[in-house]
Amino acid sequence: MSETRKYSLGIWGLGLGYYLTYTPYSGLTKALSNEYFGRGSHTRAVFLPVSVIATVVGLFSFITLNNWWRYAGTRKILGFTIPFRAA
Repeated sequence: MSETRKYSLGIWGLGLGYYLTYTPYSGLTKALSNEYFGRGSHTRAVFLPVSVIATVVGLFSFITLNNWWRYAGTRKILGFTIPFRAA
């Protein structure tokens, strides 16, 4: 019996997507930290909170735009219904 392997370029697509989204982010952070845009020096610690906020907003925007909230289960905590991992 001969088995043929099926090759896919899926991993290359994921790698390309990562590169295309990371490169502008990295370049902007580098430009801001080297004073290319504006006056005064910025420490690297200034960028961490901004980066976290932008990542969270981007994540929730992506989930909302793709309508993935429908796949989340819900839990009631302190009177609030919040999305939770589906059981």
